[in-house]
Amino acid sequence: MFFTWLGRILAFGLLLRGLLLAALGLYVAYNFVDPAAYETASARYLGTRSSGQSIDQGLEYIGWGIVVGLLTTISGALAKKNT
Repeated sequence: MFFTWLGRILAFGLLLRGLLLAALGLYVAYNFVDPAAYETASARYLGTRSSGQSIDQGLEYIGWGIVVGLLTTISGALAKKNT
């Protein structure tokens, strides 16, 4: 049960990080229209060259969070079945 609990925390963290990265990427993409300001904001707030990279990373984290969440759900169901 310890690894199931740890996996749920990891899944939640992955989802939260992914949502924050994607939201910040969208914020920078829509609010900084000047090319110089866009590049500066992307480098400063996102650590990437473009907001698209941040959005892609966010979606990847969300996908991994879903996978880990599903695996922990299966693990919890199997643990309850065996006890």
